[in-house]
Amino acid sequence: MYMKTLFTIAVALMVNLFTVDSATAQSSKLEFFKVKKEACDLVIEFGANSLEPYTHFVVEKSHNGRSYTDVATIQPRFRDAAPSTPEYGAVMRYQYVDESPYAKNYYRIRVMKGRGDYFYSRPIRMGAPCIAIQDDIQLTPNVVGQKDNTTSISMEWPASNCIVEMLDMTGRTVKTWNLRNLDAANKVDLDVSGVNEGIYLMTVKNHPIKPVKLMIVNH
Repeated sequence: MYMKTLFTIAVALMVNLFTVDSATAQSSKLEFFKVKKEACDLVIEFGANSLEPYTHFVVEKSHNGRSYTDVATIQPRFRDAAPSTPEYGAVMRYQYVDESPYAKNYYRIRVMKGRGDYFYSRPIRMGAPCIAIQDDIQLTPNVVGQKDNTTSISMEWPASNCIVEMLDMTGRTVKTWNLRNLDAANKVDLDVSGVNEGIYLMTVKNHPIKPVKLMIVNH
């Protein structure tokens, strides 16, 4: 009964992990800022008035909403448009396509104004658009500990080297395997001895989608 309850909680947490919190952020300085799904990509779109003295825009990305990385720099358009042209004072639309989203994604726009001045848009959180890709990672069995402490992980994702992480339900890394020179079948045994009883998440850290599988340790 205890393990069944834990399993139910774990599934609920996994659903929450991939829930889209927001698709559009309101910004008082950008005209608009939104993120949408297209196939397995995430498309970041924003708009800015051509009359604003912006020097460039930087798209930033994070997997946790705290540590951000610059992923694209976009130059403004029609800053010098003549008043008689349609572009004068118009809202210019800009776009960046993220072809390698994380399981959880946070995006924001850093708007540069010159002389080092800048401001940020409010961040947008978006889940991965292709959760089904996690099916190319298989754990057999996904319940261990009663007869032995070994599970096998197999991957259709072609990689000779990969990093497998075992996380507890708070997201803390419990164990890590650095797998190198995998064979053609991309299958390897993982020893989870020494891990406390409970429910865990198994993920491939360097996979572009970071797939997640449930693992139950039941001594």
